[in-house]
Amino acid sequence: MNGQRQVESVQALALMLHQVRIGVLAHYSGGKNILTFDPQYLALPEASRPLFTLRQRAHPGYLEQVLMSSQRLPPVLSNLLPEGALRSWLAQSLKTHVDEEFFLMAWAGANLPGRLRHKRLLQMRSPLGH
Repeated sequence: MNGQRQVESVQALALMLHQVRIGVLAHYSGGKNILTFDPQYLALPEASRPLFTLRQRAHPGYLEQVLMSSQRLPPVLSNLLPEGALRSWLAQSLKTHVDEEFFLMAWAGANLPGRLRHKRLLQMRSPLGH
């Protein structure tokens, strides 16, 4: 590879629920999306922890998992995005593919169902493989 390192950019959104940071959604330029839940959110007593998904009650270890996907977001986030004609219009407006869900999520901001909000974190560039 000509001795040059490839560089991959990373964008991230801090996910907030009732002013509590519940996790971070990272998007790599190669299309990988990674959702990790915040350790401080996990440390909250279950009775006072804002409910993100019913799955966290049905499967107690769910929040400890790292959720990875390509192009589309993990289903728990993907299901919050518009579908059909509205999704097509949004993707066309953003000049992205309808399956590049990170960008749809980033644009949606405070307009997601429920109380889920996000805050953009810094964009970074890192050498591939690091």
